[in-house]
Amino acid sequence: MTEDGQRQTCDNILDIGDSSSCFYNFKGYRSDVVTDSLLACGYNPYEAIGLLGKMKLVGPGTRYAVFKNYPKVGELTYAENLIDDYVYEENIPQFDWNLLDADTVILGYTAYKATTKYRGRTWTVYYAPDITVSDGPWKLCGLPGLILYARESEGIFKFEAVVIANGLSRESLVPWKKKMKHCSAKELASLKKLHAWDSNQFSQQTWGFKSQMYDAQGRLMPPEHKKACLLEETE
Repeated sequence: MTEDGQRQTCDNILDIGDSSSCFYNFKGYRSDVVTDSLLACGYNPYEAIGLLGKMKLVGPGTRYAVFKNYPKVGELTYAENLIDDYVYEENIPQFDWNLLDADTVILGYTAYKATTKYRGRTWTVYYAPDITVSDGPWKLCGLPGLILYARESEGIFKFEAVVIANGLSRESLVPWKKKMKHCSAKELASLKKLHAWDSNQFSQQTWGFKSQMYDAQGRLMPPEHKKACLLEETE
């Protein structure tokens, strides 16, 4: 999340339907659904957080979901939690893939190498033509086969398939967030940078008041001034 932060590993799911797909963190999805149910039953937010901890539904993990061809064909819907829930829509990216003469085996499938540049990062991926789905993790797609591995050139971000399953029945292709703030990809990136750099200014800009942090001695704590580490640059 930040340039000086620790590396995190989490399990995400890419659900692929007949005409659309969703890439998301299932623990985060369950956490949101359970929280809404608890609040609707009369629990207060602090009680809900305590119960989520007992259910092991809190902790490190991605807080975004990427819907391709949903709810509109040809469009990508990106949703992310950044204190508040934000969403934006854009055309599905048209990646300029460079197909390379190299291959490997991933989960028993022969996978071929390809590279592309997208919004400030260079990606190397391996895709499996035997899985005839032109999709992949996050926003990556557009190859003649499913992308099973992707790594950007700095080694900061990596996606790797660990299991492939058929016939699962989920409702993930229906966005589960009811109240979301609409923005653009550029606006969301700016908010992420501001949140990492100065949380006080972030709350001032988004909520209309500054949040203040104090240490155990009651002294005002200054902002940490961290730099956000983003999957994509939108400048």
